[in-house]
Amino acid sequence: MDAVCFQLEACVNSFQSAKLAAEAGADRIELCENLHAGGTTPSAGTIRQVKKQIALPVFVMIRPRGGDFCYDEAEYAIMQADILLCKRLGCEGVVLGILQKNGDVDLERCGRLVELAWPMEATFHRAFDLCPDPYKAIEDIMAAGFQYLLSSGQQPQATQGKALLQELQTRAGDRLQIIAAGGIRTQQLAELLAQTDLRYFHTGAAVPLPMAFSGHAPFALADKMIDANEIQQMKALLVAHQRKIAMQPENNAE
Repeated sequence: MDAVCFQLEACVNSFQSAKLAAEAGADRIELCENLHAGGTTPSAGTIRQVKKQIALPVFVMIRPRGGDFCYDEAEYAIMQADILLCKRLGCEGVVLGILQKNGDVDLERCGRLVELAWPMEATFHRAFDLCPDPYKAIEDIMAAGFQYLLSSGQQPQATQGKALLQELQTRAGDRLQIIAAGGIRTQQLAELLAQTDLRYFHTGAAVPLPMAFSGHAPFALADKMIDANEIQQMKALLVAHQRKIAMQPENNAE
């Protein structure tokens, strides 16, 4: 029997955070900017530097702005250009999502972007959590060719949406991997491991970015960075859980 694989994806907003996440044991990186807006596409320089110096799979956020996920043709063209850039830089995946004005998945345009991204993999992001019918949405996402779906189960926190997350993974089977996201730290990860069969988890665990200048500034300087200690604890929990699963009698049968 194949070993059950568990993965921890760290959502980072800078090269510095990506480096910290890799050193702390994250399995892969979701690279973005503007976390306060839910994440937008990072700069070409940031993507290039992360790919050059960090030996982890890098999934880049393809989102031209904050706000809703209904994009006009100019924004759609930006998304296409950013996907091609990620492909040239050797990224392993992209993270994207387009909705229609009624909240349904824009199947046609999403499908074209997934096709454009190939051979990179594609994650449909938490725009899914705005869709009025999650069961129709996941079928559309699979039809568009995505390999992953990032979701909190349409709740503010993944632990609150765990029942839907489990149901979605059961429905998807091997066709799509659900990545649980939304307020996941070590405590929430333990709950999800104990109460679901989910195997992929996403965290934006962050702490305030240390400041070289502590005096008054006439503009905002505050930002966040990944919490390496939290990543270490979460990874240790996943490793222990994976070891526990591997030792169960049904996984040791010939």
